[in-house]
Amino acid sequence: DPAVPMDEFNKKIRIKYVTAVLGFSIMLLLSWFYYGETQDMKGISIIIAMTVGALTILYMGMNIRLLAQNHEQNNRNDINKYTFDMLSKWHEDSLIAANQTVKVFWDENCSKDEAEILKLINEKETVYIAIIKVLNYFELLALMSKNDTVSTKIVHDYFGEAYEQYYIRFMPLIRSIRAKYKSNKILREYVDFTESLT
Repeated sequence: DPAVPMDEFNKKIRIKYVTAVLGFSIMLLLSWFYYGETQDMKGISIIIAMTVGALTILYMGMNIRLLAQNHEQNNRNDINKYTFDMLSKWHEDSLIAANQTVKVFWDENCSKDEAEILKLINEKETVYIAIIKVLNYFELLALMSKNDTVSTKIVHDYFGEAYEQYYIRFMPLIRSIRAKYKSNKILREYVDFTESLT
């Protein structure tokens, strides 16, 4: 499962802390009404209740802080694990083949103008599918980065300029697909993510 967001974790921590404070307040009231027959006894019972309550809250506070630190570290470890798991998919046979197809096509046609390149892509089904496969992979990485499931820094360091190169080379194709299906949401995360890096 994905790492738990810190906002959600902090909400649970606040609930626990408020519960502890309420418990302390109830204990204080009970000590006042049930354990103090005389004024002196009430005073002593209140002091004892306050001391025990304060120590309880202090102890809980220390534990909550430790839990938060451990949770943050675990989240960081999980994010790194998910990141490297996703990056390993780049070396799977299907993506290696797709990337090689794209590279060969680009090397052979990079000197041609945008319209001619787009025409060739649409005519060559294997090239079209290969480009879409790679772009979809980048789209998934961008979406996971947006949701803090993978490390943006590690992804960017790993691919270097590959994101930007694919963006520059095949943005005409992305615009063409968006126009065809009348939707700017197609590969939106990839486009937004790449533009945020430039």
